[in-house]
Amino acid sequence: MDKFFNPDATYSNAIQNKDIGVLRALLTGIIGSDPTFATTEFDEAKRYIDDQSMAIYGEKLEITEAYKIQEDEVEEAEWDEKYFQMNLVWLRDNFNLDNRLPKIKEIGQFVYKNKTTLGKSKIENRRQAVVEPISMRERNYVQKKEQTIRATGDGHSNDSRLIDKIVGWIKEHWVGVAIGVAFVIVIIGLIMKFTGKN
Repeated sequence: MDKFFNPDATYSNAIQNKDIGVLRALLTGIIGSDPTFATTEFDEAKRYIDDQSMAIYGEKLEITEAYKIQEDEVEEAEWDEKYFQMNLVWLRDNFNLDNRLPKIKEIGQFVYKNKTTLGKSKIENRRQAVVEPISMRERNYVQKKEQTIRATGDGHSNDSRLIDKIVGWIKEHWVGVAIGVAFVIVIIGLIMKFTGKN
């Protein structure tokens, strides 16, 4: 079975400190980056939190809560990205997986069906790695390297090294980047909702 979740210090610190709000935000961020649930990352992260808290405290941290309708919660007939984002906010504010998660999955799979998401990209990258022969991957790497050298002159440009460092940093910190992007999307959705702009 493929593994998509790679825990970092944010998770272990939040579990150690019993910071339920951070754990809820992290799980909500995973949904924001994988709204169609193309990967099993959400389930893996939830299981990790349960397992780690059992190992540390002898019981699971109670991160879910009883369902409570939110003050601004409405049922929309038309599902779009804004409505999906609002459902994420309501989940974060009332972390009830039994009632909210099935609906969020349904909305996410409808709204993002034909859109690129981080989750879908991860699946596609895994598929390509398995399907594409090694020699083909090596050939593509050489071609890309040659294109980079042509684009930067002698291939020793500082710009090229800087881009490599940026890409490496993003790959290393992709969870944080995904969470950050999800929160920005949620904040923009809230601003649009409260300012009346569509």
